This record gives sequence, structure tokens and C-alpha cells, in this order.
Amino acid sequence: MTDTRNTRVPRADTAEEWRALGFYHESDMVARVWRFIGTKSGLRTLVRMLASQADKADREGRAAALAVGPYEDFKIRVWERAGIDDESIHGPAADLRRLSQLLESRLASATEGAEFVLGSDYTPNAEYSLVFEVKGEGFDPASVTPALIEQDDLVAHDDATGVIFVPALAFKFHNPDAVISESEGMIRVEGDDLVIEHQTKDAFFGAFKTDVKVATVPVDAIAWVKFKRGLFSAKLSIQARAMKAVEGLPTSKQGRVRLKFARDLRDEAERLAEVLQAMIAGTP
Repeated sequence: MTDTRNTRVPRADTAEEWRALGFYHESDMVARVWRFIGTKSGLRTLVRMLASQADKADREGRAAALAVGPYEDFKIRVWERAGIDDESIHGPAADLRRLSQLLESRLASATEGAEFVLGSDYTPNAEYSLVFEVKGEGFDPASVTPALIEQDDLVAHDDATGVIFVPALAFKFHNPDAVISESEGMIRVEGDDLVIEHQTKDAFFGAFKTDVKVATVPVDAIAWVKFKRGLFSAKLSIQARAMKAVEGLPTSKQGRVRLKFARDLRDEAERLAEVLQAMIAGTP
């Protein structure tokens, strides 16, 4: 499994928030899993959250999405169909309650050090699986959180070649008008190029419609980049010097593409923008 934690830059107070939650969670877009790490008692917090959302939906007819964890990048949603994707566990109240009971049953029989997976047994339409790692009592969820790292550590240089590498970051193409489909991918800097992997999927059912495509954009073909930090996400606009440089990228218009990053990747996205701006200016 690809470790995604080394690219996260947590807030200083996140350790206490993970401890209050009782477990740690992280996603892996490559393996398409959500991993949950905690004691039995800690992981039962998720059992209660699932049941609570189901009960609230029964009482009120619907329930606002419940954010799980300090980064608020994972949610429990009451929805018309059951599913697990890169943002949430979702489904009708009855299905969320069933998943709560299924998780409780697996935890009851799990032993310290055990690992089990839920996904297709919740719904055959699950895009992601849920992997649970059961720790012994006394386990501290904050011990799994990434250490605070300096922003410069997010950029690596090959001393022999001088080549710059920036870790790949997950994003979605920003397209407010998207109704039928949405596109997402990974972006990274390799040497003098910006490499963008992307894939388009159905916005309603989540079934992927295209294979993964790779676009390589020379940094010297980029006119400018602009970064904007929001409360829950961040946006990066990339303007090419010619339309041809970014043709084929979803949502590209007049040589410009807009990318959206999740809340927990805002710092990394900002550093990516700074690196690109420096490279464009000729001072990487």
C-alpha cells in the first residue's frame, strides 16, 4: 500500500483531535482504500457515527454530511444509494445502519493486531474498500499522524543531476458546470516538466469512463500559475503560453486549467504553486 501520510502537513492541534476521535484514518487513491487504525474501543466511534447518521435520517428525513477527523476529508453521508468513494461512506439510513452492525460484528471477533476489510460486503458498487487495523488498548492515534515537516522538505533535489521532484498531489479539475461527469488525478513536478495524470468518471454513479491518461507540460510552456486558499479547499490555476500545451486536459479553456485540492492538501498545493512560480521565473 502506498503511504500517503508523508505529504500531509497537519495543523499543530491535530494530535489532540485524533485522540479525541479515537482512531486515525487516511486514504490511498492508488490502492483505492480508506485505512482506519485504532483500538477496538476507538474504532467503535465509527460504529456509533454510522448508526447516529442513520438514526438522524430516520427522525428528520435527511441528515447533513458528518465529517470524520481533523482534516474533514472523509464524511458519512445519507444518500439514495450505498457506496464508498474517495470522499465518503454513503447510503440510505438502512444501509448505513447495516454497515454499522457489520463493523461492530467484525470488531467483536477481531484480535489485537488483526486487519480486516469491508467494501463489497457493504455494496458491490463500492469504489473504495475500508481497511481496519486493530491495535492493542493504550494505542495513541496521534502516533500515526505525520510529523510536522518543513515546506522545503516537500521538494526533493537529485544532487547529481539537479533535477527537481515534488511529490504527487491528488486533485480534481475545477469545473462548476460539471453535471454528468467529473475528472480527477495526480499532479507532480519531474525535472523541468509538470506531469498530470487524470481520469474522468460519471458524476452520479462513480463508474470510471476513461483509462488513466498522462499529460506532460514543460514548465517553460506555462505563462503563470495562481494559487487561492479557501476554508475547505484550495484552487490552482495554470495558464499556458499556448492552448496546445494543455489541449486534451479536462476543462481546459483558452490554455487555462483549474485544479481543486482537498483541505488537507492546501499547504502542499501552495508549495507546488511556489515551486512552479520560481521555475517560471528561472530561479527554481
